[in-house]
Amino acid sequence: TGGETESASGSGSASAGTTGGVIDPEVEALCAAAEGSIVEGLTTQCECEVAAGNFADVDACLADLGFDPQVACTCAIMATYPQGPHFECLGPVTADFATCMKTTGCDDLDALDLCFFTLLDAGDCPDSDQAAEAQVRFECYGDAPFACGSGETIPETWVCDLDDNCADGSDESRCPVFMCKSGDEIPLEWQCDGAADCPDGDDEENCP
Repeated sequence: TGGETESASGSGSASAGTTGGVIDPEVEALCAAAEGSIVEGLTTQCECEVAAGNFADVDACLADLGFDPQVACTCAIMATYPQGPHFECLGPVTADFATCMKTTGCDDLDALDLCFFTLLDAGDCPDSDQAAEAQVRFECYGDAPFACGSGETIPETWVCDLDDNCADGSDESRCPVFMCKSGDEIPLEWQCDGAADCPDGDDEENCP
């Protein structure tokens, strides 16, 4: 049935819970190796918490969260968030988390975020950083989702930003552009926005 694991604890409120199973040594090692990235992810979360008025500063938030990078998480994030395709490269590790999800809820947002960032950074997925950033945009900033033709879901704010976030490039396929004198293209909305984006600055010429 897969390696059921202990969960990482979240804030002082309800945590994700435990299954009473044994921590998969491979998963435990991967989680431990991702300590720096976990801290970075929790810091991002805490910046949101501070902005929301829940904590006086980031340090106070981090102290309240608490975490142990040496434990494996129990959340099947791909069943909760729209970045499922990014977890395919986790292979058996993902299967373990999917099994745990059947018996363990992940109602506490702090614990859920910890699981999420741990899984992403432990998986060594090519797009793991993008998936983590997308989750922050959805959870902290309320960005609307955009469905890629290739199956991923990205924040709508990433559409037409000259960066192919979708595997099939569908987020950049129908975007109006401004042609710089140099031949470079920039999003049309960058024209006359007060910042020179073309090499020669011609996107800010003849502006009202």
